[in-house]
Amino acid sequence: MVAGNRDQFILDNLQLVYSIAYRFAHKGDLELDDLISAGTLGLIKAVDVYDPKRGAFTTCAYPRIVGAIQDWLRELDPLSRRQRCEVRDGTSDAPRYVGVDGDVGMPSVPCCFDAVAAKIDAEMLLRVLPSRSRRCVVDYYWKDRNLWEIAEDMGLTESRVSQIISEAKIQMRRAVA
Repeated sequence: MVAGNRDQFILDNLQLVYSIAYRFAHKGDLELDDLISAGTLGLIKAVDVYDPKRGAFTTCAYPRIVGAIQDWLRELDPLSRRQRCEVRDGTSDAPRYVGVDGDVGMPSVPCCFDAVAAKIDAEMLLRVLPSRSRRCVVDYYWKDRNLWEIAEDMGLTESRVSQIISEAKIQMRRAVA
């Protein structure tokens, strides 16, 4: 691909980066600009390896953009992936507190819970939720499942799962206010 065409191709496909970054931004208090920057790196890598004979560009670009954003988010996490799995599975010796920023050995959780950082035990906070809401929140934030997977397991629509998660965040914020 000629350099001028490459640059234009990247610009033409930035909307894909914006839509993916916007989805991640709604998972917490993440800066949209930072997510777009990380996603753009994934887009550039996708443009460099794209082979038109293998299918549509978005098929190649989507996983690379998501992967670049996830890699950037992992860099922000003070725990290793192994430690994160241990915390999630309950096999870690680390205390289970919500959002202790920067403390290695303490599990951090999605940024939307930062308002209650280091104050409330995560399990106790989740107890204020009805079981269906609790399951959606745990699956989405702690098990890193997407809305479609949760909806399919629970026999709901993606839209309804999103509503349940939004309502649950409001309930938890009220519980700590």
